[in-house]
Amino acid sequence: MSTTRAKTRDAAADAATLRDVNAALAASDLPRAIALAKDAVAGGLEDPLLYNLISHDLEEQGRHAEALAQLERARELAPQDVLILNAIGLCLMLQDRPTEAINVYDAALRIDPERPQSHYNRADALATLGDFELARRHYEYAVHVAPDYAGPIAGLASLALRRGDIEAAKALSERALTLVPNFDLAVLTYAETQIVRGEPAEAEARLAPLLAAGGLKLDVEAKATSLLGDAFDAEGRFEDAFAAYAAASDRFRRLYAPQYADAPNVLEMARWLLARFEAAEAADWMTAPAPPPAAADDPAAHIFFVGFPRSGTTLLEQILASHPDIVTLDEREVLVDSTKSLFVSDQALDRLSRLGADEAAELRQAYWRRARDYCPDLAGRVFIDKLPLNSVRLPLIAKLFPNAKVLFALRDPRDVVLSCFRRRFGMNAAMHQLLTLDGAAAYYDAVMRLVDQYAAKLPLSLHQVRYETLVEDLRGEAERVCGFIGVAWDDSMLDFAETARSREIRTPSARQVRRGLYSEGVDQWRAYAAQMAPVMPLLAPWVEKFGYPAE
Repeated sequence: MSTTRAKTRDAAADAATLRDVNAALAASDLPRAIALAKDAVAGGLEDPLLYNLISHDLEEQGRHAEALAQLERARELAPQDVLILNAIGLCLMLQDRPTEAINVYDAALRIDPERPQSHYNRADALATLGDFELARRHYEYAVHVAPDYAGPIAGLASLALRRGDIEAAKALSERALTLVPNFDLAVLTYAETQIVRGEPAEAEARLAPLLAAGGLKLDVEAKATSLLGDAFDAEGRFEDAFAAYAAASDRFRRLYAPQYADAPNVLEMARWLLARFEAAEAADWMTAPAPPPAAADDPAAHIFFVGFPRSGTTLLEQILASHPDIVTLDEREVLVDSTKSLFVSDQALDRLSRLGADEAAELRQAYWRRARDYCPDLAGRVFIDKLPLNSVRLPLIAKLFPNAKVLFALRDPRDVVLSCFRRRFGMNAAMHQLLTLDGAAAYYDAVMRLVDQYAAKLPLSLHQVRYETLVEDLRGEAERVCGFIGVAWDDSMLDFAETARSREIRTPSARQVRRGLYSEGVDQWRAYAAQMAPVMPLLAPWVEKFGYPAE
């Protein structure tokens, strides 16, 4: 507060206003507290509590950037207020900015290292980033400090579910619900355990009252609705399930609309690239700067594993990761530097087609720095960089890594698009495109058409691996992959489920892969044929091209 304003304000009136705000909060009358806060700030009163309340109201409207600005003003007034710091972290999480949120939680923990809320919130952010082991430690510390704190107990339940320990997940979520009945995050985990245990009616009985009660944050409401769809699906109520998935997607679109409304459109980008490569001369793309001679710490072979999300890439990755001579990258973004430099405009793409040795060397070095941050033990091993939508970036791969091989995942296009629509991913521009069935189908069609052009005009060493064949004949299909990437078959690859249980898997397929091999993922689209009818004409050419039965 400025000195001038402080001198001219009525301290007694300001104190009375703050008492009224606190009284409204004590009476659980949040709307009145927010209204009082707005009036007070409009009248010139500045206090961290007032800005915090206004921020909460803005968050409820999805106006996260404005909410964050209010909280930053509160932080200026009270830089040591741990509650404000945690509120800032939570607001950053709503904007899908977990790394920045962690930095804020770290500041809160430097002020008060024992605050369980800060440990809990930091754990949530770490789990979002895929650092599940460190997340577990923070959840456990929060429970150690506050044994009756339901939030971190629910967090531990979620981690247990992710690693496939269903009974532990069920017990922990029940413990959280004992402390706080109908605690939303615990209900979500408990319901999912019931679906996995083959008790979808019990999951529905938990989820329906949670949704009916209202008052949920939009992300929780969306996740609960999506899980309700899974419960309906397990009960064979496919029409109800599809309606639930559509409702969940609508909520996710509303949640992320402010963030992605002005973001680069991945469908438009794919179509731009398609137009460019349809007109391109193959001769412009058939040569690449020579990579440097192999060094002692280089991998023995470099493989890019691409395709489209939900095409079975995580299953094969875990099979390959079980091999002692293979190291895999679990969907980490390591081509980011070259993407930003050379995949953003017509002029940049022209530069990529004529890529010089010096620029190629610089971009390769940036790639390997990032790769070794995640996988330091690459020397002498086969390194598999698995990121399905790197299929869009195959020109970068061909120019920067001409000796690399490419695995391309195939699965029935109808199952792929349905699964993309049903499953929830960590949000980014590409995953935002998958929130509608039409959007997922259009993006699938654009990416497949683009890959066709790449195959015709890029010097790629490419091998297709089919999900359905892998499920039917794991060893036969995996041996063919081994032959392509240059390793001998190893029987440890048959124990991939055990490998998966010991690894951090960041994709939505984590729980399924840890179950082992199963065939339920084949022909799932048939139960939803009526609902998928509008996108079937777009997918039919790919169904035919890839050799899947039309009916």
